[in-house]
Parts: sequence; structure tokens; C-alpha cells
Amino acid sequence: MPRPAAAQSPASLAAPAAPASTQLTAKELQQQPYAEVEKSRPVRLSGFVSFSWPGWRGFFLQDASGGIYCEMLDSTTRPAIGDHVEIEGFMFPSYRTSIRATTLRSFGPAPPPAAPLHTLEELWSGRHDSDLVRVRGNLLQNIVGRV
Repeated sequence: MPRPAAAQSPASLAAPAAPASTQLTAKELQQQPYAEVEKSRPVRLSGFVSFSWPGWRGFFLQDASGGIYCEMLDSTTRPAIGDHVEIEGFMFPSYRTSIRATTLRSFGPAPPPAAPLHTLEELWSGRHDSDLVRVRGNLLQNIVGRV
């Protein structure tokens, strides 16, 4: 004779919890294998907003290890340049590993991390894409009012 099914608690009937996000640095995210990035794993990252443009969902986030491009899924939320923020979201493949941020928590203005000095040759290599950097050069012309 079949046994009656065990009663299930309401908690066991609930939808499975979303996977917890993993706290990583910008460089750790950039070094993820492409196959891992394609899985859109949840991640958490905190750092300094080094670039953000009005009307653009994207921004660059810099931590002590380097920078990474982030994109807000919510087009009305945009962090301010110079803010220290924490984001949660998912890795997505692009030119380089990037983050699609689902949440953003701002802690207000913060000092930027140190920007290392690089040569033009180092910058052309692409290894410092998204990073906050310093360069030395000579200003040859200053054109005001043109973008």
C-alpha cells in the first residue's frame, strides 16, 4: 500500500533562493575565463566611480586592483563621479568582462584610488582598459567649446 506523501512546509514550497553574489575585485572579474563570464554569475563589487556620463547607463568603477565597465539595468539610476559605491549584478561578456548592475548603493564622495603613471605604449596594449591612469605629455592645442 502506498504511503501518504509527507506534508511540506510553506518554506519548502517557496521558489529556490537566488544564488548569492560573490565579492570580487575588478581585476579578478577581468581575469575570469570567457566560459565563466557567459554564465552570468552574480557578483558584488565596491569601488570609486571614475567616469559616468549623463544619459548613459554605463560607468567605470575603480578599486585598488583596477577598473571595470559597469552598466545599470535601471536607466534612471546613475552614480556620480567620485562616489564610493557597492554594486550587485551579473558578469556579461563584452569587449572585456563587464558588469550589469541590478542594485547600486552609494556611500557618498570618496577620494580616488592612486592612479599609476603609464607610458603611451602601455596604454596602447589595452591592458589598462577601464583603469584610472595618469600620463605625462605636452598639450599642443586647447580648443574651447568643441567636443
